[in-house]
Amino acid sequence: MTKRIPISLLMVVLIAAGIFVATNASPARACAEPVSRILYSQSSECTSTLWVMNPDGTGASQVSLPYSLIRGISWAPGHNKIAFSLFKDSDFEIYVMDADGSNVTRITDRVGTDTAPSWSPDGTRLAWARQSGSATNIWTMNSDGTDAAPVQETPCVTQRAPAWSADGSRIAYTQTVGAIRSGLARIAGYP
Repeated sequence: MTKRIPISLLMVVLIAAGIFVATNASPARACAEPVSRILYSQSSECTSTLWVMNPDGTGASQVSLPYSLIRGISWAPGHNKIAFSLFKDSDFEIYVMDADGSNVTRITDRVGTDTAPSWSPDGTRLAWARQSGSATNIWTMNSDGTDAAPVQETPCVTQRAPAWSADGSRIAYTQTVGAIRSGLARIAGYP
């Protein structure tokens, strides 16, 4: 004697199996890697410092010396390096250091304002906002400060908050020309 499985039960089993396969098909499709440490800056009246802590708020530890003003911080992929913008010697420049606060290295060096560093997905390049005259444009460089070049040079605009695409071929940013608009620039050498 054969047992008949109701169609509705069969549909529930198939849908559940499909959801299981879809959610477990590829780890590369995960939304993001789990957060193991949170990077943040803490400022008082005269100084700024960089800190890390666990996602639940415990285990906070200072990882930088006190500086006059830190603006814009960014973890490298793998959380082994930190990029930040520091006000020192009358202007903002981009610095990189190891995650434990050692090996602090200035990687931009010019009069003006260099802020908002953002690591490329492979950790080899940085994008940042460079102010020159009445314009602030997005630039890129190698993580050691070499090969610096503007993504686009647009006069009389303010471009800020660069963020790399997952494949590193584009950079999204905000742009102000009378009103805030978003932008997307293609990185040279990519299709």
